[in-house]
Amino acid sequence: MGDLKTFGKVGLRSIFTFLIIMLLVSFISLTVCSLIFKIPFGSSTNSIKDTLMLFKNFIPNDFLTPFLNRNILQVNLMGIILGLTLLIIGEEAHWFYHFLNSVNRLLIKIFSYISKVIPFYVFI
Repeated sequence: MGDLKTFGKVGLRSIFTFLIIMLLVSFISLTVCSLIFKIPFGSSTNSIKDTLMLFKNFIPNDFLTPFLNRNILQVNLMGIILGLTLLIIGEEAHWFYHFLNSVNRLLIKIFSYISKVIPFYVFI
């Protein structure tokens, strides 16, 4: 977006809208599933300890572990931190932005070629 103020307005609105919609969807799906499978309201399948472990494991210990363990929450957090850092730094990080953009275009090109070859591989 190029501007931290614009990002703040749009980002906050987007996050708020996403959370409200997901909250409504989760309540509706919980209600429907509990009626279909006869699960009484208030019965917990997870303990509070498991929920707290989710929040504890949200912050990675180092840079490489989330990618090796395929922990998508930690990878997303690192992506958000990287994006906000680049946005705050601004024009001085212009070269890094172009580097990431070039790597992204390269990976898209590689995966487009792979996706064209996969049907032949599956057929063989």
